[in-house]
Amino acid sequence: MSNKIHLIGVSTIFLVATLSGGLFGCVEESSLNNDSIEYVSEQRALGVLAGEDGEYAPDSEVVLSGRLTGTASGETLLWQQTSGSTIEIVNPRQAEISFVAPEVDGLEIFTFTLSAIGFDGEIVNDEDGKPLIDEVLAIVFDPTLKVLLEAEDYDVATLSGEISIASEGDSHYLFGFSGTGAT
Repeated sequence: MSNKIHLIGVSTIFLVATLSGGLFGCVEESSLNNDSIEYVSEQRALGVLAGEDGEYAPDSEVVLSGRLTGTASGETLLWQQTSGSTIEIVNPRQAEISFVAPEVDGLEIFTFTLSAIGFDGEIVNDEDGKPLIDEVLAIVFDPTLKVLLEAEDYDVATLSGEISIASEGDSHYLFGFSGTGAT
């Protein structure tokens, strides 16, 4: 019998405590003072992000997307091509640009920069005085011209049949390999 009284006593105390806490925690809405609440957004350093590099086949659509990061105050974007055969950018001040990948002989790298432009039309500098510019590569290659690419040297590779190593000066040689040729 004493166990029943103890259980009822604990349950009763818990119920009374919950109800009284709920009643005392209530505040009339009319007594709240929210007249002086002002939202202040967090200020973050301005930056620019040009997106990811990509590989494209000739005649495919290339879409480059970028954006300003941090707290912008009227700055705009500007895309510029810095390497590769000239590609027409219809509206270089948009966050997203697109074009059709041109026909290439093997492989061609097209480099684009995205800059943050201030009210004066000049590239904005960050807190360290460096221009806010990001770079993205559009690598266009013709997959029908290359079956297998492998960087090797004659000292390492043993080739048979009609396979040969393309050396510098060969029309199928691709620059940038760690070996002296490409198969």
